[in-house]
Amino acid sequence: MSDISIILFKKDSYKIPDEHQKSIDNAIDNFRNTCSNPVQTIKDEDGDDIIVSKKVNIIKEVHPKSSLHKSTPDSGIDTVYPIPINALTRLFPNYVEKPYDSIDRLFISKGNEGFMMVNLNVQTIINPSHYHGIDLYDYSKYMSIYQGFEKYEEYNPIFNDDGDEIDEDPFPNKDTMLNWIEIICVSPNSRGKSVGYQLLKTLEEYLLKEFDNNKIVIGLDVVGTKKRFQNLDLKNYYTSLDFKFPELGFHMYHSGAQLGYKLIRERLQ
Repeated sequence: MSDISIILFKKDSYKIPDEHQKSIDNAIDNFRNTCSNPVQTIKDEDGDDIIVSKKVNIIKEVHPKSSLHKSTPDSGIDTVYPIPINALTRLFPNYVEKPYDSIDRLFISKGNEGFMMVNLNVQTIINPSHYHGIDLYDYSKYMSIYQGFEKYEEYNPIFNDDGDEIDEDPFPNKDTMLNWIEIICVSPNSRGKSVGYQLLKTLEEYLLKEFDNNKIVIGLDVVGTKKRFQNLDLKNYYTSLDFKFPELGFHMYHSGAQLGYKLIRERLQ
């Protein structure tokens, strides 16, 4: 994987270094093509070829009529939204938005084949004062994985002398380093060639080499479909890369998002 490059953007960095400007410009300029959603060619009524969004499988759910969640249609398929370029640019110097200027970010790319952008140590910005309006989604996803992680891995809770569970620290896993894959894109011409796997392995190797935390976790959120259902195809893909998708009690009904995590280091103290 020698053709994969890693660029670390330090917190409080507001200018892209000259030596990285070309790579960043290339990713931004080619964003629409690299991050294009699956498409397929079909025949219209006149027999002409037209390109439409490819349908994806969705997770079947049935909710009461009073629920904010929508029940899955009988077809079991739906289409997906295009990915906005701001999902990438908001994390680069020159464009960086708060609170991401308070943490380091990692840009990993493989030529024109694909890239990923990762926020490092997101547990340090889990603070309600950082998030307003649409940013509440990011706050919710980080906090849900970070605070709920002990339930998935069966960590022992802390009790006082009377046998009551102690909840003094709002984040029970203060030794856990949570890193978040904000966006990962693979060019349509390179899909099915393990590019996503290579990017992920590069990230894992970097984290294990550079950080000595007792627990290192990678989180991500799988975007929903146009009708706000959970995308089964994407979930299955990340499950094949060893991500787990626990029942969180956190379902962004307006988008069908799903939260996944992968524990890549756990040291017993």
